[in-house]
Amino acid sequence: MFYFLYQPVFSQTIIELHSPVDDQHYYTFVNPHDSAYVSFWCMQDMGVNYGQCYMLKLDLVKKERFYPVPDGVYDIYVDDTLEKRYSIKAGKENGAWIVYYKNGNPRTLTPYKDGKITGELINYYPSGKIACRVKWLNDYIVSNECCYYESGKIASILYYDKTSFRYKEETFNEKGKLIKRTYNHKN
Repeated sequence: MFYFLYQPVFSQTIIELHSPVDDQHYYTFVNPHDSAYVSFWCMQDMGVNYGQCYMLKLDLVKKERFYPVPDGVYDIYVDDTLEKRYSIKAGKENGAWIVYYKNGNPRTLTPYKDGKITGELINYYPSGKIACRVKWLNDYIVSNECCYYESGKIASILYYDKTSFRYKEETFNEKGKLIKRTYNHKN
């Protein structure tokens, strides 16, 4: 009797881009075959382009019915610097999606499970110290969001209800004194 053990294999795909030369141009591919995974877009105002961006075609599957990108890890380099790392499983976002500063430190770590933000989302300063952190479950914020000064002291606390509506914000100075409290009301 033979048993065949299946273990999913994830590949790593490195995508290299060049920055736009100006606001009127898009990113360009180092390897044109990478266009199977990434698409470019920008904002326009009266015929003027601005805000050039790129994204995995996974984001477009829902909107424009592209074929999803294969499962695996995607490292996107812009001008030879790692800028983003995405992980795809079963055609959906899974694992940590990381955006990096040019110095190589993480800027944002967004945890996904089955295509939904689930876990602790963390924003960092360029130094690597934590700037903000908040917990998510199935695309909903389920904790207060704490933001910090680079010294590590609390800068603000954002309070959310069960629908992820921010109903209160408290801001502190670097000595820890409350300097502002704001309330938001649903219409």
